[in-house]
Amino acid sequence: MAATCNVERAGRAHAALETHMDETGSDNILVLEEDVIDLLTDLRHYCVEQDIDFQSALEMSETQFLSET
Repeated sequence: MAATCNVERAGRAHAALETHMDETGSDNILVLEEDVIDLLTDLRHYCVEQDIDFQSALEMSETQFLSET
């Protein structure tokens, strides 16, 4: 069951990344790591604007990720 859920989670992340790539005009299909970095950077900017502690969210994400794998 966990593997299926994680496949679904990865699919949602892929959809978000594709949307971000469409918005930024990226065509780096072969270099997705750069697009992931760009999306994370944009999320960091968003967190600053919304007064969200990005580092804390990142650390909590790591904990959640480990519990899901």
